[in-house]
Amino acid sequence: MLNLIRYQADLRPIWDAFVRNSCNGTFLFERDFMDYHADRFQDFSVLIFKKNQLIAVFPATVSQNKISSHAGLSYGGLIYDKMSQQTSNDILEALISFYESAGISEISCKLIPEIYNQKPANHWEYSLFQKGAQLYRNDALSAIDYSFPIAFSDLRNRHLKAAAQSDVQISNKTDLSTFWNEVLIPVLQQRHGIEPVHTAAEITLLQQRFPENIILYTMSLNQQLLGGTVLFVTRQTVHAQYIAMRKDREIKGAFDRLFAQIILEFKDKKFFSFGISTERDGMYLNSGLIAWKESFGAQTYCQRFYRLTI
Repeated sequence: MLNLIRYQADLRPIWDAFVRNSCNGTFLFERDFMDYHADRFQDFSVLIFKKNQLIAVFPATVSQNKISSHAGLSYGGLIYDKMSQQTSNDILEALISFYESAGISEISCKLIPEIYNQKPANHWEYSLFQKGAQLYRNDALSAIDYSFPIAFSDLRNRHLKAAAQSDVQISNKTDLSTFWNEVLIPVLQQRHGIEPVHTAAEITLLQQRFPENIILYTMSLNQQLLGGTVLFVTRQTVHAQYIAMRKDREIKGAFDRLFAQIILEFKDKKFFSFGISTERDGMYLNSGLIAWKESFGAQTYCQRFYRLTI
């Protein structure tokens, strides 16, 4: 018999402890991360118990009677450690009944890419498929698998050789606000007409809460900031969450040098992720962007999105 309880603040300790010990949870599912934008996303997360033992959590938000797991995060879905396929199916049935009784008409999930899983964890995707959920988006994510030899392309090596002759300095910094205001915001506005998902104040707050997980690397020349990348570091995967360089300060090979250094620094992890290269629900592939990622040895992994009408 499953018992589902809606998340509330007094359950934070057991929620966080469970996420840290799960096979597929990351620091993004800890409440200090999830709740930083609680003013924008109404939480409707659920804890799932079996015989008084917590066996899974479901991070979720609600808007217009629709559940999303998770509208404010890069990925979501069922978080667990040990799970049989039948139990996963039973949890989905229980979640449907739980949410339906609250007037919910739809559940959508952006699944956790497999590069974050400590062990195979496809139970939830099969449960969604079996229940008739619609696959409505599929993104191509590029990641380096460190279990294979790191192999940069000949072109990338030539660029690295050229960059080695420059005086570009690569540093691990903590001042995210300067990078945000001088590089990231102007670059995103000029090239894409958008703002970063996180404000400078939000990312600074999150870095203070997760100093080991959110790291900024920058490039500079003659004390001028050229660009950089913000890394989200999980137990087995390093992900480049933001990447930007000022166009008026571009130096050939500087980005290549930055990423080559970072990739080698984190080779004790299992994966290095460059993120997705797709738009329009996965139907458009930015071929130039993904080719650049592949030149470092990255391969394609899929991040799938499902929608279930209830």
